[in-house]
Amino acid sequence: MKHLSFNSYIKFEKETLNYFESPEGVKSGLHINKYYDTYIKDFQFKSGPKPEFNPWEYSTFKTGKTLKDVYSTWGKIQKGFFISKRFKDFLSSFDIGEHLVFDGIKYFNGSEFKDDMSWISFYEDYWNCLDFNHSKFVLYDITESSYKEDGSENYIKNNITFKDMEEYNKELLNLQRTNLNISCYKGYINTKLDLFPLFHISSSTFIVSDRFSLRTKNEKFTGIEFFDSLFAFEPFASGSL
Repeated sequence: MKHLSFNSYIKFEKETLNYFESPEGVKSGLHINKYYDTYIKDFQFKSGPKPEFNPWEYSTFKTGKTLKDVYSTWGKIQKGFFISKRFKDFLSSFDIGEHLVFDGIKYFNGSEFKDDMSWISFYEDYWNCLDFNHSKFVLYDITESSYKEDGSENYIKNNITFKDMEEYNKELLNLQRTNLNISCYKGYINTKLDLFPLFHISSSTFIVSDRFSLRTKNEKFTGIEFFDSLFAFEPFASGSL
């Protein structure tokens, strides 16, 4: 299992300040704010409602000289990323988390105007697929450094397990208004999906199967990279094959 990381970002076609002061920019900004207030604001670290409109409908972007297959975004709108038609077709051969694809993303590549990019939006969190009983957690002080002077990890207690999510959430509740927190350092996921988000960690955390990352590399898609994740598939999950 791999952690998906973005290495390319898409930008608004004009300088941000000037863009949002223009009539087109004002309309775009209001639309983005509406999407944020409806689908992101109260759901950043959990599942949210299924989006009913494209946040980028009135936006126009610009890319670098070399087009990428995948672009991340910045600011308010997370939980998704921009994809080329080729990558969109590639995704159709995998089982991925609940999502919507909005086509017709407008952008300039140099002086050439195009609208063949898409925005893929995920809205379901898959933290509930974590096998809490077998996954390992650590208790740590958020005011302390993550590492001791000798380079060893700085935690109060390790190898913590929970019976289920309810027990985990109860412990998190007990730690509210303290300097202590719990973090998963080895997680086992029970899912057959090849690409899915873990919004519980962050609104831009996406996990992929090894076969997904391997095929992505073989197809030479650009704009993304992968690194080893602290999560792994359960041995019986098809994603581990």
